[in-house]
Amino acid sequence: MFHGGTNFGFSNGKNPPPQPTSYDFGAPLSEAGDPTDLYYKIRNITSKYLPLPPGKPPAPAPKLNERTVELRVICSLKEMLEFFRQNASLVNATSLYPMSFEELGQDFGYVVYTTKIDFQPASPSVLAVPGISDRGYVYTRATTAVLSNDQLATSAPVVVQKGENLTIIVENTGRIDYGPGNKNFKGILSNVTLGGLLLTNWTMEGVPLSTPEQLSLLSKFLTTLNGEPMFEVPGVFFGYFTLPRGQEPLDTFLDPTGFGKGIAILNGFNLGRYWPSIGPQVTLYVPGTLLLPYPNANLVALFEMEAVPEGMKTVRFVKVPNLDGPTPTSIG
Repeated sequence: MFHGGTNFGFSNGKNPPPQPTSYDFGAPLSEAGDPTDLYYKIRNITSKYLPLPPGKPPAPAPKLNERTVELRVICSLKEMLEFFRQNASLVNATSLYPMSFEELGQDFGYVVYTTKIDFQPASPSVLAVPGISDRGYVYTRATTAVLSNDQLATSAPVVVQKGENLTIIVENTGRIDYGPGNKNFKGILSNVTLGGLLLTNWTMEGVPLSTPEQLSLLSKFLTTLNGEPMFEVPGVFFGYFTLPRGQEPLDTFLDPTGFGKGIAILNGFNLGRYWPSIGPQVTLYVPGTLLLPYPNANLVALFEMEAVPEGMKTVRFVKVPNLDGPTPTSIG
């Protein structure tokens, strides 16, 4: 690959594990179109055998000055889903057994699965979801847990009472994009049991973050919110910033360090997934064409599933990407 690129939105593939949003690793030109060290190495080697074009090679494009944006307001997932319900824009269904993303008509993103427990389970009881695809966040009144087929973690102990809801938010982390595995269904693809007893009567609701129309409607909804932040997850954390007068919108990189895992949205455009603690990618590429010039306000939002930083909740726009962050320690 000569020119690196970006898997904006939910368009990243999966190996597995899921591939990162950026795929300019090892490319002579970065995803921002800037020459990398490899570009100059190739140029130098080529010059030993062939004449080079006249003139100097292209220089990196200027980047936006670094800035920090505080995310002061949060919209909980519950609030967001209720807004889309009221606007008749929520994909949803009920079924005796869990439905896949494909059966629901939700190709990407997240689906919320909910059932009411109709028997008294032991405490704790093992929740088994052998068909989870790909990552599941389990919520009861007393328990939160994470499931992942990539990590072979498809069961967890939970505490829940008869008559209470059990919710699993399933994330499609990316589809296998080659070979025999590319028929890659998502969601809960098996029966679910609690303490060995079958759970039935499920409600499925698609989290509306997949299409430009949904993101535009979400951005309009966020601009109406200005209440006291509660900083709960899952939810949307967002804030505003304005470029200086006369500042041309230039390329930049969003750094969400301190947040857990989710997607970043700028002015109604899904920049892609972030997961800075797992890496290796930390920053997300932001083309300057997505930024609004002075005096317009730019809205940056994070749909966060796992964790928020202590103290002030901020993101940074930086000049230099970080695609070589921390990765999990492997055995051996």
